[in-house]
Amino acid sequence: MIKEESRLSHLCARQHLILERIQRRETRPSTGGINDQVTDTVNTSNVDSCEVTSQLQTRLAAELQSKGIAHKFIRVPADYYDWDLESRRACLQAESTQHLCKSIVMENTKLAEPLPGLSKYYCVIVQYVARLHAEKLKRHLYQAHKAAGGALGTKAFNMRLCPEEVSNSLTGFEHNAVSPVGIATPDMPIVLSDRIVKQLQGSDSFMWLGGGEVDLKLGFLVGDFIIGYSPLIVDCTHDE
Repeated sequence: MIKEESRLSHLCARQHLILERIQRRETRPSTGGINDQVTDTVNTSNVDSCEVTSQLQTRLAAELQSKGIAHKFIRVPADYYDWDLESRRACLQAESTQHLCKSIVMENTKLAEPLPGLSKYYCVIVQYVARLHAEKLKRHLYQAHKAAGGALGTKAFNMRLCPEEVSNSLTGFEHNAVSPVGIATPDMPIVLSDRIVKQLQGSDSFMWLGGGEVDLKLGFLVGDFIIGYSPLIVDCTHDE
């Protein structure tokens, strides 16, 4: 019964997002630019004037295009990660620092091999202004496992940050470049912090995260991302 209610809730949420997305596109005026279709490499006074599109960027853009997700890529200076969050926000022209997100790979160190409906690794997306709560993530995965009829106990769950070299291998991206788009392990489940959904869903401003290269950042609407990638929406951060 719990599993069926969860499935229906998820379907209703997706239907709401689809209707919201259609309405937004019908009412948004067309600029006649490339962003109306697929992608836009943006350069501001804060950003390096590199307009070269790499093969990796082209691959990620093609994947997003195939899912109908409007997006932008921005090249940032080499010292971007030495800046505070407000400076990064200004560089990306994001609406707020809440729109700045990161993707990290979390590992269940107690699980030797993946099981049906249960992965050893998860790509987790959280805001920079929030702190990941590993215990909350563990609790959610355990409860979902039990609701699906799983037999594992709580001792079979221990979520920790994946070693960098393992993350690099699983994602195909290095530190500060990890993206859920174009990931080298396409069946890795994606977890999206529920705080991102609560704060940004319905906004016409992009959320921003790694774009596969350290100096490449990728932005899109959170609603479009949910429709295109069906992430698990989880309360996985510390309360404010």
